[in-house]
Amino acid sequence: ERQGTTYLTPSIYLKLTNFVEAALRVMKDSGAEVEAAREGAKARERDRDGAALWLQEAAQDLVLEVFLPQVWMDMRARLTAALEQPDAFKPPGIGLVGGTHGGALAVHGGTGHAGLAAPGPRGVVPAARFAERMLRDMAGWSQAVPTFETSFLGVAENLLSRMLDAFAAAMVSVAADSQAWRLAMRGDVAHAQATEPDAVFLGDPAPFCVPRSSSSSTGGGNTSAANSLGDVDLAAFLTTLRMQDRPVLVQTHAGRTGLEAVAGGGAGTKNGRGFAAEGEAAEIELQLLVYKEKPHTPAQLLSGAKGSSARQVALAALSESLEYISEAIIRICTRDQASFTRSGASFVRGGRGRGRGLRQAATFKPAHHSHKEVARMIEDLPGGLPALVHRCKAMAGLCVRTLRLELQLLLGHSLHGLALASHLVEPGDEAREVHPVVAGLTRVVTRIAEDVNTQLSAARATYVLAGVAPCAARMAVWLLPEIREINGLGVDRMVRTLSVLQPALIDLAPGLAAVSEGSAEAEMRLARMRAYDRARAYYGLLSAPCDEVVRLATDHPMRYGYGEWMSLLTVRVPGRVVLEAQLGALQSVLDRAHGLTAGQKIVTGLGTVLTTVITNPAEKVADVALDVLKVGGQTLVAGAMIPARQIGKVFRKLEEAVTKDKTKQQQGGE
Repeated sequence: ERQGTTYLTPSIYLKLTNFVEAALRVMKDSGAEVEAAREGAKARERDRDGAALWLQEAAQDLVLEVFLPQVWMDMRARLTAALEQPDAFKPPGIGLVGGTHGGALAVHGGTGHAGLAAPGPRGVVPAARFAERMLRDMAGWSQAVPTFETSFLGVAENLLSRMLDAFAAAMVSVAADSQAWRLAMRGDVAHAQATEPDAVFLGDPAPFCVPRSSSSSTGGGNTSAANSLGDVDLAAFLTTLRMQDRPVLVQTHAGRTGLEAVAGGGAGTKNGRGFAAEGEAAEIELQLLVYKEKPHTPAQLLSGAKGSSARQVALAALSESLEYISEAIIRICTRDQASFTRSGASFVRGGRGRGRGLRQAATFKPAHHSHKEVARMIEDLPGGLPALVHRCKAMAGLCVRTLRLELQLLLGHSLHGLALASHLVEPGDEAREVHPVVAGLTRVVTRIAEDVNTQLSAARATYVLAGVAPCAARMAVWLLPEIREINGLGVDRMVRTLSVLQPALIDLAPGLAAVSEGSAEAEMRLARMRAYDRARAYYGLLSAPCDEVVRLATDHPMRYGYGEWMSLLTVRVPGRVVLEAQLGALQSVLDRAHGLTAGQKIVTGLGTVLTTVITNPAEKVADVALDVLKVGGQTLVAGAMIPARQIGKVFRKLEEAVTKDKTKQQQGGE
């Protein structure tokens, strides 16, 4: 430090305080012997004590009136300067060419399994590194001036809050205009994501808690772009996660019980409340929602029309940086020495065991501690630091949850083009094994995975990428109602398409690429392979006689969903004749398997649509009606075949009546 600078205060404060305390003890002991017999000894002793205490109080006044204000102004200025740097939030190791959102990416890194870049150093942006250095400075000063620990803590909390506001603004600028961001900001979607099997890769429920925002919504509707991401109520989210049934995301014929049965392959499935507790049923329902919400234009995707991965990489780096800040807070600001006894060293330097201010810990590695231990460390942080850590984790989780949804939306958008293509393949077209859409999809997804993999830790990258493979297999099945007509060679091409997608997508996730036999990761990998076997077998049933399909549905009704079974007979296959008796028999089999009666279907279907007519904009009515009632090209109500066109007319009249009533009410109010 420069001679005479205010920042020398911490260096001399503790020494001066110790000197005064020692001097008082020495003078008290010596004064009691030499001056005991003199008159006025007690008065002179008070004078000496007063002089010594004056020196101590002068040092405290210097800290309070000079040093702390100087620290506040300087650190605030340094923070502003750091955040204004052009590369403050730039992902490390990435060269952006041709702009932020549309250019190509030059990724610097090695190669790993199946051509993916091996996970290297974490993608921590310069702003996060600055936050760590700032915390170290504040912790060092707090240890040197322990009397003012609480004051230094308040400064640190204020600066960290401003830093997180800047990160929130960066996240909004990168992703807020995308469909994936709007879905990730929905409370019901976050709840469902927290119950998926892949949620374990993020470690705990905090990343699934939606940050408060003045413009966000926790309901089922779409959300507008958030202007800010505030604190999180983790306790309320955990209570909801453990105690309440999550909201229904997509209305299906057999409801959620049908999804659970299909997810379990007819033998039941993991079902319960809590973190990662619902198994594949939650995953399937989320993917159904994504398929329903799939964007019709590339502008709603982060990758845009050019398929750039720039925004995905930026979001990945922001996520990893926020997680890095949360770990830095625990590592530097812990006040509980006992929390770090696992490595056998003393982690609190120059301080007492449990204080109210900052204590600097030498080493903290989350991988060396269980999630319960880390949660205890967070809760034991002083002041408002636990809330800041939870906010960091929630914002970091929002980034990776957005990335996971983005890749699934990209699948839905690309595969929708496959559904619109002709599936009447002529014998001369057999050489063209897969549709060009599939080749383009695998290239884009693989490039995004390679680039994102360079920024995220292995666990977080696995969470982002692990959902791609099973989602593609399931969406291929859900495409069938949109395929108007398909012949035998078209079925063969779809089977080959699935065989091409399987190896390309399963090996994307680093945590599932090379696994040991018998591990949980190995079981996850096998589940993804079974999803492709299931999809290939499904398309193979299009070549089977209709009676065989009905017989198989009778023997194994939970092998596929209600709508999936019905689509096998409603899609047009040249040369195949489907009788109404066969359709009715299939429906009766499925109704019995799912415990559905005619009355239940009428009440559920009409009740859902009428509620939507009353509570939602008019343009949503047709979509909900199709979700509830449509099976293939026709509608089944109470066991009778009613043309979908007539049902549409009924609901259009209902919609017009409700709209007129609302208009009259508004005019009357005016």
